[in-house]
Amino acid sequence: MAIAIVFGRLVRRYGRRVQEKTAEANAYITENIHGVRIVQSFCQEEHAAHTLKNILKNHLALAWRYNNARGAFFAFATFSLLGAIAAVFWFGGHAVLAGEISQGELSAVLLYSLIGALGIGSLIEVLTTLSHASGATERLFELLETMPSIKNSGVCKKLPPLQKGRALTFEGVTFTYPNKEVPTIKNVSFSVPAGGMVAIVGPSGAGKSTLFQLIPRFFEPQKGHILLDNCKVGELTLQELRQNIGLVAQDVFLFAGSILENICYGAPHATKAEVIKVAMLAHADGFIRALPQGYDTQIGERGVKLSGGQRQRLAIARALLVDPPLLLLDEATSHLDAASEEAVQKALLEVQHGRTTLAIAHRLATVQAADHILLMEDGGISASGTHKELLKKNKLYQKLAALQFLDRG
Repeated sequence: MAIAIVFGRLVRRYGRRVQEKTAEANAYITENIHGVRIVQSFCQEEHAAHTLKNILKNHLALAWRYNNARGAFFAFATFSLLGAIAAVFWFGGHAVLAGEISQGELSAVLLYSLIGALGIGSLIEVLTTLSHASGATERLFELLETMPSIKNSGVCKKLPPLQKGRALTFEGVTFTYPNKEVPTIKNVSFSVPAGGMVAIVGPSGAGKSTLFQLIPRFFEPQKGHILLDNCKVGELTLQELRQNIGLVAQDVFLFAGSILENICYGAPHATKAEVIKVAMLAHADGFIRALPQGYDTQIGERGVKLSGGQRQRLAIARALLVDPPLLLLDEATSHLDAASEEAVQKALLEVQHGRTTLAIAHRLATVQAADHILLMEDGGISASGTHKELLKKNKLYQKLAALQFLDRG
């Protein structure tokens, strides 16, 4: 019994490690397939193939040890069963010859022994399969049992009735990523009035996108508070908070499926007419209708069949369809050409009426119409004002403007 337990533990341990190596190999293959153009453009085909070969080599060695342990376990169990049957034959035969039992009794014992051996053999096969599966199920249950760090608090307030957007306020917010020591956001305070439009500009790495991640509570600040209509976002349910926010992220993510399904993702009961309306606002209707199946066109995994600008316009349409009181635009037009960018900017200005808008932009031309502009630098807000005011008083803003406007002239 002790030997069987040892073999069972070995099979279980190797089964889990095989599952981990399989996941690693699958992840590497998937990553390189999606990034095949990058691999080819940098002539890294040989390196990628060599790395995959080493991963598969380690996987094969581990699988070999797993199969050896599983085979040894099964062989030991089979040998034990057959040995037990042979012992029944040996001692039963001698008992018949000695007249201690009859041939019929021996036949009955042998029949029961064979039935029991077959049942135990099937059970052993099931146990080896379960040992292999336990490696994956243990990890799966670990993930299922993991409690989210961000969840609804004991205090669940309700937002006041909607009038013209939601007022957004940051009060001394500081945030540091778990794997970093230096804060990414440092004591940030500002307000966006209901129905107002505020833009955030600044050099890369200043913390603009991180600031956006704090509003829907993808992360929690270590200090300070974020308020929506004077309600702390931590005191709202996650569902109510996020239903009031429309986010167009810098890294657009689309699901495998049709264009219609992607635009309707946040509003599954929307009509076709409503979808077409927001697609026109996002200047996506034209290219959608030019596709073979129109709005029913399948776009592939992560929207691989569309260009970057097309994916971005679908993301804008998806956000507009839910008609959010607070619209967050993180470089919403960064992948568009000049003509499309101007058209989408005009459309966004139209839909901003009656809603609060907070926009991140690297190109200052896209934020000149903002009510207020915040200049972020090194995790904090170094200056604020209108476009004209910042041009007069802030050297960094002057430098950014010179790079983007004067050099073009």
